[in-house]
Amino acid sequence: MKTNPFIGGAIGGTVGGVAGAALGAPESSVSGAFVGAGAGIALGALIGILTSKSASSKSVSSSTEGGASDDQGTPSLTAPQVRRVWIKDHIENDQFIKGHYIYSIERSSQWINP
Repeated sequence: MKTNPFIGGAIGGTVGGVAGAALGAPESSVSGAFVGAGAGIALGALIGILTSKSASSKSVSSSTEGGASDDQGTPSLTAPQVRRVWIKDHIENDQFIKGHYIYSIERSSQWINP
């Protein structure tokens, strides 16, 4: 799930409002709900900001060993080339073999630099 200040503020405001109304004095439950909602929005938005910054810093790739920088991006793999052959129903050495596919790799995957 993506984290951001809006989601954190919405969750914090809802929880804070309910808690403020429930924990406040019976004659001032509405004002307790507003205070709780305000505190929850502020705290939830702050947590949302902090978690979105930490998530974005984790997605940044570290430099390669030896101190060389990765100016061109991360290398990726190509898909292998696979050949699929249908083998018909047949009898072999007094055994009936049901039709099936045989898969063989024609070319392995390879590294490519973007």
